[in-house]
Amino acid sequence: PCESDVASLDLGPRGYELAQNPPMTERITTAVSEFCALRLEIAPVDALTADGVEPGTTLQVEAQSADGTDVTLTSDKSMSLSFEADSGSSFGDQPLLLGFDVSTWLAGLPLAEDMAAESSDTLAAQLLDSAALYVDIDGNNALDDDEQTPVARATASR
Repeated sequence: PCESDVASLDLGPRGYELAQNPPMTERITTAVSEFCALRLEIAPVDALTADGVEPGTTLQVEAQSADGTDVTLTSDKSMSLSFEADSGSSFGDQPLLLGFDVSTWLAGLPLAEDMAAESSDTLAAQLLDSAALYVDIDGNNALDDDEQTPVARATASR
């Protein structure tokens, strides 16, 4: 919340499928109407998930290379991302979309098989520069052409 005398709103851990169609949405209802910051904690999953994500994994990206080869990128690095509204403003009561610039996030990946640790580190490190919050002006759960300006970019929380 923007007010210093209002406690932060903390939600328990949950997993998100970011490429799901239709998009995964979560509505959070609270008496607080103005938020100035959002913190996203990325931590390992505790147990094998239904879609095969191994315990200890924080990030998993399944993709296909230009030559058609299936690629799976994973990381076990925990991280904390903060998104802060511009000074004097808030996110307000509006639908937000968390977006990732995939070309920034996955730049230079995958690395050679013998560089698995470096690949994991790169996947985690480049996430910070790729993440941003956008306002979903029309509420259609999609980032449209007129919604391309982020209201906040990720910074490292810790």
